Amino acid sequence: MKKEIYKQLIDVVKLLNSSLDFEKIKKIIIQQTKKIFNAEASSLLFLDKEKNELYFDVATGEKGDIVKEIRVPADKGIAGWIIKNNKPLLVKNVKEDKRFYSGVDKKSNFTTKSIMGAPVYNGNDVFGVIEVLNKKTAGTFSEDELKLLEVFSDLASLNIRNALWHKNALEKERYESELRVAEKIQKKLIGKHSIDIKGYEYMYNYRSCKAVGGDYYDILQNGENEYFFAIADVSGKGVPTSIIMSALRSYLKTANHFNLNLVDAINFINKNIYEDTESSIFITMILGILNTEKNTFKYVNAGHVYPILIDKKNNYNKIASNDIPVGIIKNYKYEIKSIDINPEDTLVMVTDGITEATNERSEMYEENKLKNDLIRFINYNYKELDKLLFDRVLKYCNYNPHDDMTLLGFRKK
Repeated sequence: MKKEIYKQLIDVVKLLNSSLDFEKIKKIIIQQTKKIFNAEASSLLFLDKEKNELYFDVATGEKGDIVKEIRVPADKGIAGWIIKNNKPLLVKNVKEDKRFYSGVDKKSNFTTKSIMGAPVYNGNDVFGVIEVLNKKTAGTFSEDELKLLEVFSDLASLNIRNALWHKNALEKERYESELRVAEKIQKKLIGKHSIDIKGYEYMYNYRSCKAVGGDYYDILQNGENEYFFAIADVSGKGVPTSIIMSALRSYLKTANHFNLNLVDAINFINKNIYEDTESSIFITMILGILNTEKNTFKYVNAGHVYPILIDKKNNYNKIASNDIPVGIIKNYKYEIKSIDINPEDTLVMVTDGITEATNERSEMYEENKLKNDLIRFINYNYKELDKLLFDRVLKYCNYNPHDDMTLLGFRKK
């Protein structure tokens, strides 16, 4: 009999070594456990540490599909005891053992008579339990079988860890591949601009601190002599913010398509961001319209870094106007401001990835440094302003920015 069991165990080893598929490995373990120990049912339970519950990841037997819908408090039952003590356990008669949790039997209409289980672990971290229930033949499980189950659980733990590592590696590779695609898409969405704005030159630059980011800028013609200028920063970082950024771009494109004025455009964007995102999501934004005939810039500042106007005499003016970010209050009434643009005036808008860039002493770049550098670079070569400023900020933070960096601006000739 022992020879037959150990032969089966060797066959299981061969089966487990034939695959690194996580789902397949788990099924092999539980199916073979049921077969080797001639049990009515077997199961693999995993620990959900956040909810402090055990759940049936794989279950065999006539009630297998039912028990997979059941969760057990992690401090209850035979499995809970095994998790807590990191030891195998044999209970020959569950009616005589207070540790037995009858809740699963009641919900599944199954009758457990005897049970044995062993931990699934990674070092000292126990993250699961293998259980076998009820001998098909007369009698119950033996101490020798418990020792064999312990050997089997050691083998299962190793193979589950390897399969899980392989699964995570594949998911990471797939995620990184998808991220590279998302990065290319986002770069195309933000893209380059080739609009000719009569009497004006414009500048822009963007750098994400991750593969994809939440900063956004755009320039869109909105009528014969009017142009939307938009710069925005979605709260958070990474893929979720890039999705919101894409939605923002769509709303602005829609507003532009229907030639909405500034009031209607910001209200349309705010309403849709509010309705389509979670309450924790908001966007700081400057949305403005440059009128090249009147030489005015009307704008809304929705909680964003103040725009900066530098005139031909190097006077530095921080254009103070600040409403709440987009997406917080559905029907918020934004205040429209307007400034005149004179010859050789330069208007610069940035995101806080520039003003809050920090050096190795945790000192921020901040407004005073920005002011001095902008004036210096405008006088040196205003056509390269965006590149010169980005080089300066990146050098300041040792080429390790912790947030997306964006600059958008224009200069009247």
